[in-house]
Amino acid sequence: MNKFIINKKFNKIPILFIIGHTASGKTKLSFKLSNLFPIKLINSDSTLIFRDMNIGTSKPNKEELIKYPYKIIDIRDPIQKYSVLDFCRDSITSIYEILLCNKIPTFVGGSMFYIKTLLNGINLYSNLFINFNIKKSINDINIYKIKNLYFKLNKNNLNINNNKIIYKYIENYFLIKNNSKFIGLNNISNKLFDIYQIIIINEDKTNINKKIKFRFYKMIDDGFENEVLNLFNRGDLDYNKQSIKSIGYKQMWDYFSNKISYKDMINNSIKSTINLYKKQINWINNWKFKFKKFNTDNNSINKLIHHIKNIIKNYNYNI
Repeated sequence: MNKFIINKKFNKIPILFIIGHTASGKTKLSFKLSNLFPIKLINSDSTLIFRDMNIGTSKPNKEELIKYPYKIIDIRDPIQKYSVLDFCRDSITSIYEILLCNKIPTFVGGSMFYIKTLLNGINLYSNLFINFNIKKSINDINIYKIKNLYFKLNKNNLNINNNKIIYKYIENYFLIKNNSKFIGLNNISNKLFDIYQIIIINEDKTNINKKIKFRFYKMIDDGFENEVLNLFNRGDLDYNKQSIKSIGYKQMWDYFSNKISYKDMINNSIKSTINLYKKQINWINNWKFKFKKFNTDNNSINKLIHHIKNIIKNYNYNI
């Protein structure tokens, strides 16, 4: 019988967000936290969802993913699209799958738009998402497991043998009925979940620029050129594909297409990554949600670990 990690006082479940800019050490930190706490990881980096794009995205290697598995990673071929709506839908599915394992869902990544949209919710009746079918989203979840989960969390006498009631019950948690409908965590965070956002940040521009430059040259040494060449030689990918627009891949694609030199490919990739860092810092500085911020030095990371330990003490789990 599953025992959910629920707040002792308020009967709520925790969700963690580890948010940070590029080259902030989020991935290694997630491994360390996995060794210390009852968490399971959910990727919130838009580039890690593509298969066969490993080196240029700084994706955890195969051995790391076996030891520290992530949800929402390697789930699309590079020719496929992946929208923010897909992310919100997959995130909700992942949250409940993790709860069924008696673990704490923990998002790790730096795609600020994806994270913000998940927290705020998406209008399903906007022109962009008019064709979205909520029942398809719900059917993607194992309905029998969800029945079991809601039966245990719901204090009312829920008829778990009626799928229509189950659908409606899930919608009541995940859809805001306020002249329009949304999917996301905004409308349920005060009802079912305690959401904790932790931001890690390195504001030393000189230091981060060196890290970005070092990391890209290491990608080259690790075989990034061959990785992109394999994609280039497939013949079904081009500049219009979402995956190829990723930093590093676009510049390497330009090099293979004889549009720029090898030196320019390297310089343009590093420059684009530094610009991404600046944009992510701007996102963080304008972040409207409640969060706790930590630097990337060892002392700050130890404080972060202590902070999470204090959070988990409020729930029915001994650490």
